[in-house]
Amino acid sequence: MKRTKREENSIIIHFTFYFVGFIGLIIYFLASILPWMNKIEEGKDSLSKTYTELERVILSWPNFEEFKSHISSTSANSNDLYTKEVLDNIDDKFYNNLLVNNSGSINYSDYLKILEDKYSDRNDYQKKLNITSNILPYYSEIHTDWKIDVLTDYKFINYIESIIETFNVSSNDPIWIKDLEVAEWYAVNIWDSSLETSIFYIPLDLTVSWTKESILNFIYYIENVWNVNINNDNLNVSKNIDKDFIWFSNKILKWQRPVENYNIFNNQIIDIKRLELPEYIDSSFDPLDNNKSVILNVLETQWREKYKAKVSLRFYVKWIPVYILENYIDNVIKRYWESKIDIIKKLSDPNISSQKRNRIMEIQKELVQLWKSKVAEIQKSKVSKVNIDKAYKEAYILDSTLDNYLNELK
Repeated sequence: MKRTKREENSIIIHFTFYFVGFIGLIIYFLASILPWMNKIEEGKDSLSKTYTELERVILSWPNFEEFKSHISSTSANSNDLYTKEVLDNIDDKFYNNLLVNNSGSINYSDYLKILEDKYSDRNDYQKKLNITSNILPYYSEIHTDWKIDVLTDYKFINYIESIIETFNVSSNDPIWIKDLEVAEWYAVNIWDSSLETSIFYIPLDLTVSWTKESILNFIYYIENVWNVNINNDNLNVSKNIDKDFIWFSNKILKWQRPVENYNIFNNQIIDIKRLELPEYIDSSFDPLDNNKSVILNVLETQWREKYKAKVSLRFYVKWIPVYILENYIDNVIKRYWESKIDIIKKLSDPNISSQKRNRIMEIQKELVQLWKSKVAEIQKSKVSKVNIDKAYKEAYILDSTLDNYLNELK
């Protein structure tokens, strides 16, 4: 049966409508469904990569680049200056050799437990810390509120006097810190790490006198204080006492309290640079018994005879680590700017008297002058690390000056 013109037109219209609809569905699929499916595939890929990375981290720990990219925020929020400095100064060799689990057979938590067992024997650690704390104390001529134990001039004088009192010698020489000289054999470049610190020594010349017994005991102590030996990789202060000085085993340094396993030689290190004896210490002309040494003969037969000796001593110390000096300088400079802001606030107070206003304006001018004469140079030295010890001392003086100003403003 032959279609009419109207039926043909209707078929064409319906075909066109469905064709357009079909094209629309394809466009919708391409524009909406396909990107969504692509996102699902991307999400699956991302999840797979994340899971793989997570497995890697659980097994071995983040690599060095990932670690360094994250420690800035961690160290910035740390209140522990030492921890912050350690994190900032870890190098890739140390990190990869020690902190990354390279075994491949255990996960990182188990590896960390092994490290903890190996390095965190608290009793052994505390014992070593107690021993090594007497090797080289930190020295500062400036009193601060640092958490580290710092040797001050007073502590140094007290230690030398305790030795003199213990061994009953007499000296009229002044005991004080006149110089601080760097030990050239252990000088550290300040650019290496702000954790590093050079070793210095305090020279002290003394003329000591009293009995021969007192002089010999005094010299014996100086020669043996912090005389160490290594036993099974452990550092120990030697308790070996020469048979001529056997009584040292029960001796306690003046003003120290006896504790379990007390060792008089476990004290801050001193050595003798030079020893001058005006005459041979053994004044006897009798031949020595074969079983006796010269020292023992003097201690037994001439112990009460008066004698005098000149000794040049070196008392070794460490300088304060650079990162502590830098932090102290930063805090003082911050306090300087806070003081300037505080002054501006006080000047804006309409209720202050004209006399007080004039004084506050004088302080404001003095602070401006301090910037020109002190603060700018302190800040420059801190950034360049040139003469940072001098900048630290200047910062201490500045801090005291700010104290005076702020107390007056109160």
